[in-house]
Amino acid sequence: MGSLPFMTTVSITGRNFSGAFPGIYVGLAQDNKYGPSAQDSFGETTWLQPTQIQGGHFSVKLKVKAVAGKINCKTNSRSIRTQAAHGSPDRSQDTRTPVSFKN
Repeated sequence: MGSLPFMTTVSITGRNFSGAFPGIYVGLAQDNKYGPSAQDSFGETTWLQPTQIQGGHFSVKLKVKAVAGKINCKTNSRSIRTQAAHGSPDRSQDTRTPVSFKN
């Protein structure tokens, strides 16, 4: 993804996702806080319902901020993450794409 301004809208695309119920979450997470059930590791997120994942592909825009809520991605490593939604135990939908923010 490269370097991002401290607040920006990013286009996120994915492929090879199952599209199974209950869908996936996509969001910016602080890596050292991340865990499948660690909601405070995320800043902005969006929920993609199964109908939004067509043929294993999705595309979504997400407004991200380097500092939001309990995360600080200015000083900590961070990634755009996907994970199976609503507590699903399916970890095959979890991905990590590192990003950085410009000074």
